[in-house]
Amino acid sequence: MSTSKILHANLHANLLRMVAIQVRDVPGAIRDDLMRAARERGQSLQVFLREVLEVEARKSRNREFLRSIAPIPVSGERSSDRIAELIREGRGERDGHIMDALGKPDDS
Repeated sequence: MSTSKILHANLHANLLRMVAIQVRDVPGAIRDDLMRAARERGQSLQVFLREVLEVEARKSRNREFLRSIAPIPVSGERSSDRIAELIREGRGERDGHIMDALGKPDDS
């Protein structure tokens, strides 16, 4: 499949997943501030607000990810060797997840 057909298919798939969000009761002064900010960036209010929503959604996903990470157990053993071992273990686990997602066998 050509690159342009792939891009078109991706665009179409994304358009099908888009929803409309309406915000009611926004004070005029806030709307004016947002419009000014959008204009300063050379954007429409719609594009500006979509970017604001994307940033907030990304922050939310990051917070969720950080909450899902199990804390490293703290013990009396804090040597640089133990820290390096924990890092290697974490990287190995991460690499295993990546290889699984790619459908490739893990080389370890």
